Order: sequence, then C-alpha cells, then structure tokens
Amino acid sequence: TTSPRVMLQQYEHNVGGRDIIISDEDSIRDVCWYFQRDRVYLLGEPGELGYGLSYKDAHGRLLDKRSAAALINQNRGRTLLFARAENINQWRDKLPKPVIQDPDGHSRYVLWRY
Repeated sequence: TTSPRVMLQQYEHNVGGRDIIISDEDSIRDVCWYFQRDRVYLLGEPGELGYGLSYKDAHGRLLDKRSAAALINQNRGRTLLFARAENINQWRDKLPKPVIQDPDGHSRYVLWRY
C-alpha cells in the first residue's frame, strides 16, 4: 500500500485548524500525524483502534455512515473525508455529495471536502 502522505502534503495549506477531518482505519494514523491532530473521526470499522476508542475522551469519534452524514451536514464548508478509494466507494451513496472530490491515482486515496 502506498502511503497517503503525498496527497496529504498537497492539501496541507487547505486544511484549517477548525476543519473537521474524518478518515478510515487505513489512513487515520497518517492523517493524525501529518496534520498534528488527535481529534480525527473514524468512519467504518475500528480495527486495532477499538481499544482506544473505548476511552471516555474518544466518545463519538467512531462514526457509522449515518452519524458521519449528520456530522458532515452540521459542519458544511469545513469537513474533510480522507480515505482509501475502495472504502469511500462503499460509503458514496450514504453520505452527502461533496463539493470537491479529489482522487489521487498514484496512491489510491481520495479526499472529499463538504
């Protein structure tokens, strides 16, 4: 798997401190590290992150498609979804339509801005 860091670097200047970031399990570690954030929402299965998500301060960080759509709709104009293309494709019909859809053909990651 190619690292998503190349694509994250392209968007570094377009991600503000108030932006809400949603990611998938495959990408969340890179997203947190690259943007120096510990407050990133996880969409999909928690996988290895399940234990950490059980802590009280992580309450609400694990999203299903319905809660992700609600979070996006409540924060239009400042929500980003960054994930592997195959994961985003399975969520496409359940999430609001993004304003910007940027696929990266080289690393197989996609960034959507709402």
